[in-house]
Amino acid sequence: DFSTSVYSYDEVAYDYELEHFSIDVDSDVETTGGRLQLVQRILAMSDRTLSLFASPWAPPAWMTETNSTTGNPKLSGVAGDETHQ
Repeated sequence: DFSTSVYSYDEVAYDYELEHFSIDVDSDVETTGGRLQLVQRILAMSDRTLSLFASPWAPPAWMTETNSTTGNPKLSGVAGDETHQ
């Protein structure tokens, strides 16, 4: 995704209800390179409908066994628990 740093849309541990989920980090030029502003400019310039698909590369660190998003982390817990829903 060409990001210059590691970030998450929900850094609050055990926030399974996603009450603290936020894409505000996408507005931070230092963290994401201004990705959100770029998409907004493209949408404003286009006279066609543009569809985007977004998918996370990794779960938030607090959801992994190693509390890290790098190094191919595995989800903590077991299949069927809150982390795997």
